[in-house]
Amino acid sequence: MAVTPEQIKTLITGLRDQPDLLESFKKALGLEEKKNGSHPKTYSRLEKFTGEDSQWQEWVFNLIMTTKKVSLKMGEAMERIILQCGTQIEMAVVKGIVRDDELMAKYGAEMFAILCELTGAEANSVVRGVNNKGMGHCGFCAFYALNHGFNPKTAVLAPCR
Repeated sequence: MAVTPEQIKTLITGLRDQPDLLESFKKALGLEEKKNGSHPKTYSRLEKFTGEDSQWQEWVFNLIMTTKKVSLKMGEAMERIILQCGTQIEMAVVKGIVRDDELMAKYGAEMFAILCELTGAEANSVVRGVNNKGMGHCGFCAFYALNHGFNPKTAVLAPCR
């Protein structure tokens, strides 16, 4: 039995008024929106960073290169954070470095979760501490805090741990 154009038109009109049914219909047809985030295994080969000074350079390089596979803009924002890290850890400072509110909104929470998984010991405390400082689950702020505390080039400025 073939479907007529009139039947399709009626179906589409009916689905507009019922968003839950529309989502079910899209799912059944395989039309649901795909998430643009990273695949769960993307970061699985990276070692955990625990806060040892000798680990930082290699770990952060691998993290940024892996991140650039997910989003070039996100990786470039992380590189800017490394280059422009100062003495204050505040959301406004990080926003000024990232310079892309849409990028922060799209990847901020995902990056926070990734950093929680990829850090241990003292480094994980620094990541989780960003939330306690009123910056929520912002991965860019957490990365700034990690860089501030563990990068040998910025750690001498002022301890943030």
